[in-house]
Amino acid sequence: MKAAVLETIGSIRIEDRPEPQCQEGDVILKTEVCGLCRTDMKAYTIGQRDLRLPRVLGHEITATVVEACSQTEFRPGDRVQVSPGVPCGNCHFCRQGLDHLCDRVEIMGFHRDGGFQEYLHIPAAAAQRGILNHIPAGLSFEEACMSEPLACAINMQDALHVGHGDAVLIWGGGPLGILNARLARSRGAEEIFIVESHPDRMMRLQDLENRCHLLADLEGLRKALTVITDHGQADVVIPCCPDPNAFRSSLQVCSKRGRIGFFSGMSQQPGFTNDEWNLLHYLELTVIGAYGCSIRNNRSAMQLMERGDVVVKDLISRRIGLDELQEGLDLIAAGKEMKIAMDMKKGR
Repeated sequence: MKAAVLETIGSIRIEDRPEPQCQEGDVILKTEVCGLCRTDMKAYTIGQRDLRLPRVLGHEITATVVEACSQTEFRPGDRVQVSPGVPCGNCHFCRQGLDHLCDRVEIMGFHRDGGFQEYLHIPAAAAQRGILNHIPAGLSFEEACMSEPLACAINMQDALHVGHGDAVLIWGGGPLGILNARLARSRGAEEIFIVESHPDRMMRLQDLENRCHLLADLEGLRKALTVITDHGQADVVIPCCPDPNAFRSSLQVCSKRGRIGFFSGMSQQPGFTNDEWNLLHYLELTVIGAYGCSIRNNRSAMQLMERGDVVVKDLISRRIGLDELQEGLDLIAAGKEMKIAMDMKKGR
């Protein structure tokens, strides 16, 4: 089988590997569609905290079951989405349903080989822990591959208790920014503001999210908050970009007792002043981090898409084959596409 292997940082090679063999309780998958994201691009260009090399990247995986050894839940031909974290199943966090925080979690595309290969081996222990989710008949492989990024947004918004009547501010109009906006709307948020400074991305955003208030800078945001909300500030702020200025600006526009989600790692130190830190105290702000997503979050994402509460099919702007993976990662780095999906059929 063919696999795109990240051998060293900045070097991906397509190589032939033996097809995986099915042992007792294992499941063998044929990869169908696997989404690309900024985390894949980061791993490729500078590395990532959990990355172990050499590695097959790809954690937004959909596939078809080709073999299930002594499995009762899955059969050949079943369409599945893969929740990429394989937890231990027994630790303090796993017992609470927070399996993405498991100290021994192994994430596909980082600790284990991911979806940028023709076939994927799911060990019996991983299958037993529920990382495979049946794709409903009404969802395509492309739509289902958006389950993982939507699940990350669910994890963040569950922690922030986004709900009815909230004024939600999102920094960044990329795929995760749009997913967070659509998720917030489905949860009853009253007003949603997206700030996007990149002109090309703003043009795409205007086509995709005309139900949100779209702003290009902090000044425009301040004016919009003053006119549209009754308190002139945002109740919930979610930076969906690595720019440290987004975090600094969040402190300036967040309401008293507001909630700020630390959703995206920062590209550099923000250099907060004492006055800025003290706003957490004086305004009684809550800052909550969220990293990745649980198995439960992935299932919830699939249900939201199945019901039509969150639409994702219009977000994929480019489809590539396995042999075009490096080009796809370069396009993400350049910000030239909204969402790229690797479709294995393009290479078959």
